[in-house]
Amino acid sequence: MSLLDIPSFQRVAPRRPLIFVPGISDSALAKKIESDTNEEQWQYFWPPPAPPSNLPPEVKKRILDGLHSHIRSDPDDETSVKAMGLWPSTCDYLINALELSGYTLNVNFWIFPYDWRQSNRISGKLLADFIEDKVGKANSAQHEYDDDGVDIINHSMGGFVTRAALSYRAPIKRVVYIASPHYGCPLSYFTLQKDVPFDLYPQYIYEPSVDGKAKTFDEQLKDAYRRFPSMYELLPDHVYLKTKPFLYSNDEPQYGEKQTYFGNGWGFTEEFPVHAICDALSFKKNLKDLPPTDKRIFYGDKVPTPDIIVYQENSSAPSNKSEITTTDGSKKGLFCRGNSSEGGDGWVPRVSGMASMSGKPSHYSKSFEDTHLLLRNNIYVIKEALGFLTCNEHS
Repeated sequence: MSLLDIPSFQRVAPRRPLIFVPGISDSALAKKIESDTNEEQWQYFWPPPAPPSNLPPEVKKRILDGLHSHIRSDPDDETSVKAMGLWPSTCDYLINALELSGYTLNVNFWIFPYDWRQSNRISGKLLADFIEDKVGKANSAQHEYDDDGVDIINHSMGGFVTRAALSYRAPIKRVVYIASPHYGCPLSYFTLQKDVPFDLYPQYIYEPSVDGKAKTFDEQLKDAYRRFPSMYELLPDHVYLKTKPFLYSNDEPQYGEKQTYFGNGWGFTEEFPVHAICDALSFKKNLKDLPPTDKRIFYGDKVPTPDIIVYQENSSAPSNKSEITTTDGSKKGLFCRGNSSEGGDGWVPRVSGMASMSGKPSHYSKSFEDTHLLLRNNIYVIKEALGFLTCNEHS
């Protein structure tokens, strides 16, 4: 079914300029390369041009070299990596719908690509600068818009980027969050915990394990991801962990940040992850947001979503767990993941997606039975977003 097949989809009058902020890994990245000319030349390294199992060695090397490139620790840092637009085709339905509805790309509607490896604090500052530039351009065009700022639609981690921009006083007036992990995502733990087997977390980019042993390229990809500050900001935060443990150590629930991330047999001990987690938790505590009247939260529901991680260090663990010997050989255990009855969108648990640890939806949130990646192109989500962004203030 195409957009034009939906009778209720109508052209609207945009109230103010709109910016779309994508999620993690959805921005295409390129690395600056040496050139014999005075013009800058950039070589794409992300997204992968094919599934990892089909990539030649030189392409794998280019991807890993790019991912391991310098990551900004300050918005003014120079870096050899540049965001070059969206991962092709990932958000085509959303973009086409917005254009059919009355928005014009690069006139009153822009996409904000960013280096999703860096902290969302930095991406938020860059988004605030991006907004300042685009608001001026939109107001200089001959269109009748409210001149008080912009509206935002974001997906997934783009919600953190948006809230970080608010901390820099960006003139954001209305926000639509789609599948944003407001309080974190337990699945990020699988990527960051170096000893977790590859067959226990999502395979959307990683090659499958062979005989229980991960391939070298998989290991290198995971090492790269463990360097990204943004990954640590996706971990469940203080709000999540206060009421809903996701880690069970020898059947005991681990509550709170300290006990979950540092105080058990699978706690993080390496210097970089420890500092990265502390910085991430501090970042999350200082995020800003708009009042309920100025935002809408659309989240996934009823899709099985891994949100429980269990390990045991003794041989009496249930048979449905997998035996693990860690990379340093220092400990053995039995490890599994599971789904609670609450569900979510396959990646983000329902309570985090709806921004309500009580599990009770608010008047400004709405659930959709769809998966994390499909929600951003769900026509009913888009229609709800447009209805909110184009209605009268506080209606």
